Amino acid sequence: MALLFATGFETNNDLARYFDALDTRYSIVSSPRRNGNYALRGVYEGGDVTKRIPGGVSTAISGIALYLTMIRYDQYFLGFANSANNMNIELRVNTLGRLYVSIRQGAAYYYTNIYMAINTWYYVEMKAYCASSGGYVIVRLNGVEILNVSGINTAYNSNNPNTERFKIKGEDTFFFDDWYICDNSGTKNNDFLGDIKVLSYTPSRNGSHIDFSPVGATSNYQAVNEALQNSDTNYVTQSGIGMYDLYGFTAPSISGSLLGIQQTVTARKDDSGTRFIKLIGSYGSNNAESSSISLLDNYRTYFNIYESRLGTNEDWSFNDLNSAEFGFKIVAS
Repeated sequence: MALLFATGFETNNDLARYFDALDTRYSIVSSPRRNGNYALRGVYEGGDVTKRIPGGVSTAISGIALYLTMIRYDQYFLGFANSANNMNIELRVNTLGRLYVSIRQGAAYYYTNIYMAINTWYYVEMKAYCASSGGYVIVRLNGVEILNVSGINTAYNSNNPNTERFKIKGEDTFFFDDWYICDNSGTKNNDFLGDIKVLSYTPSRNGSHIDFSPVGATSNYQAVNEALQNSDTNYVTQSGIGMYDLYGFTAPSISGSLLGIQQTVTARKDDSGTRFIKLIGSYGSNNAESSSISLLDNYRTYFNIYESRLGTNEDWSFNDLNSAEFGFKIVAS
């Protein structure tokens, strides 16, 4: 697995369900946006949004689309931090719009010759090997390398060098879209992905197996196909071990490479004790399951990534979405 997370900020207006830490004032907005229906807007003198990769990675790669309407302060907008929340690498923009990198919370700075203009979408990517010696950081803007520094100390703590917390941060004049996170493992998506789109699709029909009961809708897929999650307005429910639902999708009328499919499910338990689910996928005779997920009393969004067509090492095509099904299953533990 190399692709670890991706979002176009399309599925959750309650960001606390999706991210591991954030300033709760960040908001989903419809304009300006780059793709899809929404983008993420920062907050005035705010904190950050964090996605945690448990255990961390030594070589971290991340890209995000950024749009600035004003730059009030010199600040980072993409950061790699260790498990103790110490910043290994920060990709920053100063008040003139100049891009630069801060290492180990200001221990060293490396400047690019690039100045970002306002009211313009850019796609910015950063790759860093975080280590006390032999570390490096590479930055790309719109697919072009603009910084490459190697043979440096890129670990805030030599005993805790891995990047576990991927962070974005912005003023209310900063807008984000199409964020991805990956590492350099595996054979796919293990380097810069380039200027990508992260598109969101909801179920368009019931799949080949339905055990859950719909609430607030006439059919199961209609109970879970809202673009932005709406809590208890409509949902599906079940309690029996081994019960599962699968849902079908409709392929979009677009072309291009499909780097992977990230399945997202927002769920909670509503009784005492522990309850577990697995996210499941099906394509033809091939099936896949995530590891077990222990549900909380409040809604939380969980995800599972399928980089290859199930049962093969082949890339997905958009047409595969007409045949693939995804859902969830109740398990004992």
